[in-house]
Amino acid sequence: MKSLPRIFQWVVFVGVLLSVGCGVSVKPGERGLRWYPLSEGLMNEPLQNGFYWRAFWNDIYVYSVQWGSFTEEVDALSSDDLQVNVKSAIIIRPIPEEIYFLAQEVGPDW
Repeated sequence: MKSLPRIFQWVVFVGVLLSVGCGVSVKPGERGLRWYPLSEGLMNEPLQNGFYWRAFWNDIYVYSVQWGSFTEEVDALSSDDLQVNVKSAIIIRPIPEEIYFLAQEVGPDW
């Protein structure tokens, strides 16, 4: 009779260990893509903002779809050996429905 509560405690303990970290929050201004490494791979349907459960062997990649600005400064020499400083900026915003293609072409750390 004492072994039943002990088994129940172990089942609860293992269940809690397996479920820790199995939830992902996609915030407003972000989209997520599910990744199933053991079956389908990367799903092409983007996830809207919200909370999503996942198995611990699966993953959800979260991408920002807000406006972003990147600057680059280049130092160059002209043909007559004068130094030219060029500073450029680009403003981008990914299309939320096409996040799958961005993840496939560029990768998860674009």
